[in-house]
Formats: sequence, structure tokens, C-alpha cells
Amino acid sequence: MSLRLLQRSLPRASARSLRSYSSSKPTLQSATHPPSSITPSSPASSSDSPKPLDLESELQSLPLLKSHRALAPSFYELRAYADVPPHRRANHLSAHTLSGPGKLGVAPLVRCKEDDSECVVFVHLGEGLCGHQGIVHGGLMATLLDEALSRTACNNLPSKVGVTANLTIEYRAPTKADQVSSRSYYL
Repeated sequence: MSLRLLQRSLPRASARSLRSYSSSKPTLQSATHPPSSITPSSPASSSDSPKPLDLESELQSLPLLKSHRALAPSFYELRAYADVPPHRRANHLSAHTLSGPGKLGVAPLVRCKEDDSECVVFVHLGEGLCGHQGIVHGGLMATLLDEALSRTACNNLPSKVGVTANLTIEYRAPTKADQVSSRSYYL
């Protein structure tokens, strides 16, 4: 998958509209986030979001997933968060808060090497997970990366338990919402 920068032109506010937007004197917030004529989409609207069955069939038909299954038959598959008990889901960020229409529409599909030294995660990221219109929030990307890496790392620890002490990410390009994508993680 090649990475490319998303070029987008946003409307600029004139000095007059900026003055009318701010109260008596401009603040850093009003200067850096002037009013926009863009009407944000409603990510919580289930009528706009792809349905789970549609997302599941799209995920299953991904050429990358099909080729990975053919080229790496020794990998096993599981669904992320499937083992989170119902009584714990309400307090689970990814299995509950970030799941649903317009967010993680279907549970991520995880393919793991038998020795747990590598995993590939296929996930759909909806519009409700954006920091800017159409671009998935970088903090969410860090959270998903942390979960995938910790799954791989913890399965290779003697106690099978661990926490992230430090995570440094250098973003190369934005991740667009409403597309199924995958990432590989190696130990």
C-alpha cells in the first residue's frame, strides 16, 4: 500500500468573520479554529453508516486478506475483543466505546502466526473516529497500534501480561475514514 498525503483546501475566514466570531478580543482558539461553512457529517447516524453485514462482506472480499490467507495458511484468525466478557465491555474503550455504526463497525479481524511473533490486523474505521473531516484521529490510530502490538508482545511474555511503557509514533500520512485497511505487526 503506498502512502500519499491528503491534499485538501479548507475555507479561510476573513478578518471580518474572525472578529465577529470572537467576543471582545481574539483568542488562540478563535484564531486557529475560525468558523467554517463546512457542515460536519453525523457519524452517529446509523442510516449514513455502512451496515455491519456490508462491512463484513467488504472485509472478507479484500484482495489483501484473500492473498494473505492463501500465502500464509499457518496463520490463525480471531476477532479482536471477542473474548471480552459482556460485564466488562461497558468499561472497555475499543470493545464498547469505539464500537458501533460510524466507528469500528465490525470487530477487527486479526491473523496471527502460530508462534505469535507476527500479526496482521484488518479493521474498518468509520467517520465517527475522525479528528478532522474524513481523517481518522491520530490518537485513535495510536490506540489501535498499541493494542495490536501489545497483543503480539504479551503473548510472547512468560506471564502473558504487560503494559506499554513508551510508544513513539511518527505519522507519515493521514488515514482516511470509511475504508477497510490492514497493518502488520512483528515482534
